[in-house]
Amino acid sequence: MKIYLRGTFLLDLRDDASIEFCPFDSLTSKDGCKLSYYIETGSFEVKRSIDGDQKWIEYLQDKDVLLAKNSQHDSVIASLKSFMILFIEHIKYFFGVEEIDEFLSTKETFEWSIDQTSWQTIPDRRETMWVGTGKMYSVDGTFTSWIPWLLENNIRPFFAFHHLHKALSEDDTRHKWINATIAAELAFKEFLSTLDPKTSALIINVPSPPLKKLYKDVLKEYTGFESPMANALEKGSATRNSLVHKTNFARPGLYDTNVYVAQVQVAIFHLYTCLYPDNDFFLGLLNDADSKLAQIIWEKRAFTS
Repeated sequence: MKIYLRGTFLLDLRDDASIEFCPFDSLTSKDGCKLSYYIETGSFEVKRSIDGDQKWIEYLQDKDVLLAKNSQHDSVIASLKSFMILFIEHIKYFFGVEEIDEFLSTKETFEWSIDQTSWQTIPDRRETMWVGTGKMYSVDGTFTSWIPWLLENNIRPFFAFHHLHKALSEDDTRHKWINATIAAELAFKEFLSTLDPKTSALIINVPSPPLKKLYKDVLKEYTGFESPMANALEKGSATRNSLVHKTNFARPGLYDTNVYVAQVQVAIFHLYTCLYPDNDFFLGLLNDADSKLAQIIWEKRAFTS
């Protein structure tokens, strides 16, 4: 029999921030999950159908959780959340929403049905209300129109973005600087292993060269281009080493730190443009990062003048 599963999600943002999306067409994963956005409620729905039997029904009806865990059934149910997480990664790290936490948290409910009219709760659901009154993000249709291409080509944000967003959200400038440098180091490793998978073993087992060597010489050898941030990363790495190894080294100022974090972000998006040359999506993200860096530099000069 046909059984329908669905998850309903609301993004869980820090600092009372909120987010809205322009309408976009539903997205479909390779395992048949369909993600839709409802602008009226600001919620997302991920739905899929399965060919189930009576044992599936009994498992879904087991609200007291008396039946033994069935990893196969659980993995199918979890695929709803997995597809939502993949979508959130693109929004957090590519669009740049710092207030989405590092666990990509959502407020969510999971339900099942045999007729898509009457829906019943899947055991162990969590349901809460969502209210946002702080910073507002608006994700336009230009951005969401690229998500099907990202999904089709299995393009996910580098793990380095986890450290970059820690740097963006951290208050302590020492931690901001260290996390930004880690992001730059990891991003290049992920870039190179994506560009040339044969380098994976070398990247894992051999200590990394200095950042300037990576972002200038190695990058030029593979792509013909140097990073526009190579020199800035060299200076930033030297500061990170002092912060880590010299206990009395003064914390960098907030404005200098914000400039450095923005420079790392530009460097990472430049790597994406090297991976996907002439791609308007990543060229746009690089231009946005350049603009943010220019704005921070302008603010720094205005503040110190």
